[in-house]
Amino acid sequence: MAMITTNPLSGNADYAASRYPIIADLEGVKTYAYQDGAKGSNGGYATIGVGFLVPANPAAILQGMDPNLRTDLGLSDAGYLNLIAAIRAATTNPDFSPRVFASNAAARTAIQNAVNGVLDTAANYPNNQIPQPVPSFTFQYGANPYSSDNASTQMRNTFDAIISGPGSYETLVDQWLNGDPNNSTQALPNSRERMVLLSLAYNNLIGFKADGTPKSPTLRQDILTGNRADAWYQIRYGSNGGSPNDQFGTAKRRFYESTLFGLYADPGHATLEEAIQAYQVLESHRAKILAYEDKWGLDPDGTAGTQKIHGRTALQDVLTDYGAAAPAGSILALAGINASLPTLEAMFDPAKDVLLPQLMRQYAIPGGLDMSAFRSTDIYLNPGRASSLAGIDPHYAATLDASQSTANSILI
Repeated sequence: MAMITTNPLSGNADYAASRYPIIADLEGVKTYAYQDGAKGSNGGYATIGVGFLVPANPAAILQGMDPNLRTDLGLSDAGYLNLIAAIRAATTNPDFSPRVFASNAAARTAIQNAVNGVLDTAANYPNNQIPQPVPSFTFQYGANPYSSDNASTQMRNTFDAIISGPGSYETLVDQWLNGDPNNSTQALPNSRERMVLLSLAYNNLIGFKADGTPKSPTLRQDILTGNRADAWYQIRYGSNGGSPNDQFGTAKRRFYESTLFGLYADPGHATLEEAIQAYQVLESHRAKILAYEDKWGLDPDGTAGTQKIHGRTALQDVLTDYGAAAPAGSILALAGINASLPTLEAMFDPAKDVLLPQLMRQYAIPGGLDMSAFRSTDIYLNPGRASSLAGIDPHYAATLDASQSTANSILI
């Protein structure tokens, strides 16, 4: 099969312009240094802004805070390099792995002490003249008295430097798809699908393991072989295995990302082939999908999931929380999310609208079918084959079981 069909975001300019609001909303924005919770109850790594990992990006962060920082502070070239090195040293272990901080305050203190240590050393300055006042390591107007940019501009500039170019997340997406950390040839056009892969790379799900093999190998194979439905499933349901403290936020993020990625190449309109593929995936993973929705989303009967924050499930929080970093909630509009939630039933309605008419044409069902009498999630399609003439595909081995359904069901 060919690589997955992509859905452009109306050209490269729109793709580039959409990266920051989407990832800023998904990551959250903090103007100060904090620990990212990567180690659960043990703490996390020093981070700032839009999920900028401090030990990996000190130069880009300083440049974003003030493009003329070295000149504004009167630092020598060596002094500026000392500043970058001190921040990196304060946030890494002796083996250069990121240092784990137990609290936000500990991360901020360690970084600021490193900054102060360099800026208080006269040897870093020509003629031994140390400037005053000393800036603070934050994205905030006034925190750096030498920069006139507001916090949003500072963070956007930092993001743009980190997201694209050599060694960036954009490069990592291509390397991952190519299966080679040394091959940065663009492997997927700028599109909704690439945007989701970029977000997953930013969230550390795409890249390479310590042994050099690609992370998320099933998702990668789905992309390369055109299995859109299984890729959608992997994003929505198969990538929330992190810290229990983070699972609510991750579920919310994956609900958005999977909707932006799309269950169909043309959002909201399924081909017959896509409908069959979608129902094969649903039937292969029905128990896991329904259990996940029962916890984080909405059941097909409309019952809200059991895990809530402020009375809302992670799925309901998609409408509530996303859109703050962009005017008029435009990142929701990009994913086709308007006033209604991207529920499991809503995702499969386009497949039902294609599959049931095909059944009526193929089998000349007397009186036809009242399509409104069937929920889209109560269609049970043999996941091993699309017709009685085809062989069983072991990849989709499953048992048809409609015993849990309380609505009209169709077994195909």
